[in-house]
Amino acid sequence: MYPEKKLEELDISYKDFLKYKEVFICSNRLLNTDYIFQSQEGWAPLVIRKSRKNEPLVWLSAKLPEDDKYIEIIKKNSIVFEPTRVNIQVSKYGFCITLDNKIICEAGDGSENSIEVFQLDLRPLGLNIYGDYSVLNFGNSKMSRNTSSNSKTMFGI
Repeated sequence: MYPEKKLEELDISYKDFLKYKEVFICSNRLLNTDYIFQSQEGWAPLVIRKSRKNEPLVWLSAKLPEDDKYIEIIKKNSIVFEPTRVNIQVSKYGFCITLDNKIICEAGDGSENSIEVFQLDLRPLGLNIYGDYSVLNFGNSKMSRNTSSNSKTMFGI
């Protein structure tokens, strides 16, 4: 079994890497925004940063429903949870994460300072968040073509 962790035990090495200046998530634009999604407690299920070679770096985790424990799935592009079920492909052009052969997140079309998430489905991780290149479904809301700039997070979960 994979170790359940408390929030403060999750890897936060992403703080050592540069943010993309611009992130598009399912048509929504984030400028100088620290996190796409973040809980009040500080948990960010999906974090995207860039390496010194301008390649995407990804961290992905899930919250367990029964208590305040978390499971790390991907840490700095390395699979740390059930490698037979999770796959990540990364290139300088983007990345694709699958769980049980279903796309969790696909991003690309980036430049040195931007990246676009054009397919996202966090429902297998227990979050009612999913979308494509045109709209982000966030709970019962649909969000399209919004902009957030100079903020800590775009979407509170």
